[in-house]
Amino acid sequence: MKEANSSWMSKKLLQVVRENPDMKARGIRHELQKYGIDPPSMQLHRAKKKALEQIDGSYGDSYSKLPHYAEMVRRSNHGSIVKLQYNHGENDEEEDLVSSIPIVPSFKRIFVGLDVLKKGFLQGCSPFMGFDGCHLKGTYEGVLLAAIGLDGNNGLFPLAFVVGKSECKDRWCFFFQGLDEMLGGFDVDRPWTFMSDRQKGLLECINDMVPYAINRRCAKTLICQFQAALLWDAAEEILLASM
Repeated sequence: MKEANSSWMSKKLLQVVRENPDMKARGIRHELQKYGIDPPSMQLHRAKKKALEQIDGSYGDSYSKLPHYAEMVRRSNHGSIVKLQYNHGENDEEEDLVSSIPIVPSFKRIFVGLDVLKKGFLQGCSPFMGFDGCHLKGTYEGVLLAAIGLDGNNGLFPLAFVVGKSECKDRWCFFFQGLDEMLGGFDVDRPWTFMSDRQKGLLECINDMVPYAINRRCAKTLICQFQAALLWDAAEEILLASM
């Protein structure tokens, strides 16, 4: 069928995809075979993607919902901190760029710290935080920066996170500004201890904002760096023995 392109197929798939958004390629193929077609796998993928976009909207459009999401978080968990920032120009750092041409703001970064997690951390965790980041592999790449604590059973206790374009000092300082507001300040009288890989501006940010905190390296990160530098499997055993 000449007209059976991915757009045509997506319309035929709307109802079944709405009822079963996780349907696999085999199921989608079976549905389309009812119309006498057997498209290749890539076309199946495009058809399902277009059907999902018609149902839920595109990934790009979902960014416009972030202000509503932030407001809903504040309302449903009173006391939570959500800091949302946009770019207003081509320069990633110039948020207040003035121009005579109207520019549609684009997402820059978001900080989310839930009040319930803040209370749990302050009431049930030691003044310890671990910081790290990871790359996001979705349609829109970026990084996820996170802060975690340790509860009474030495279990990980999530505290807050930031999503942004890259890991750098500017993003980490944005993170610490959010944490400072969330916690009501880093109490000088508390023996704060931070653990991290000390890379990509994190240590500089800590020294600028919480200079009285004790800084410790992550042993696992040190081992990986040691092994990569020496190309030696025994590096882990030697490094642990020296601690």
